[in-house]
Amino acid sequence: MRHLLKTIDTISEKTGSATRWLVVALVAILTFEVVMRYAFDAPTSWAHLSSMMTSGAIVVLGLAYTQLHHGHIRIDIFYAKMSRRGKALVDTLCTMFLLGPLLAAFIYVSGQWMISSWAEGEIRTESYWYPPAGPFRTVFFIGFCLLALQVLAQFIRDAYFLLKGEAYD
Repeated sequence: MRHLLKTIDTISEKTGSATRWLVVALVAILTFEVVMRYAFDAPTSWAHLSSMMTSGAIVVLGLAYTQLHHGHIRIDIFYAKMSRRGKALVDTLCTMFLLGPLLAAFIYVSGQWMISSWAEGEIRTESYWYPPAGPFRTVFFIGFCLLALQVLAQFIRDAYFLLKGEAYD
């Protein structure tokens, strides 16, 4: 089990590290568009939609990395004052009754969108570029699956701590 948890952590860490390069791509896309638009009066038909898809990929692929490093928002006014056991209890209950069902819904819906997008040959119509929507929808599905894996790993660690009173690393 420890090997599985470390593997999930490694996947989240590497995905987060790789996703950082999408930020560089996003800056390059936006810089190119600004230069083309204002320096040459020749705006592109692809930069706006590309920047939207890139920023969406950055967010969704960064979710598991953020979960790994405990970077998601929580109400620290109460949580920070709790014992390690209290934090584990809150995290376990919130995962079971809030985050777990929400992630299941996200995975189901994004999976359905991904499948139908590829099956129908859906294209993005927000610009005259008309890129295929399948790859973008697939990135969202993958991102939610990676987040679910990282949430599961943290849930196992928290549940173990609640039962045994010691960390499971």
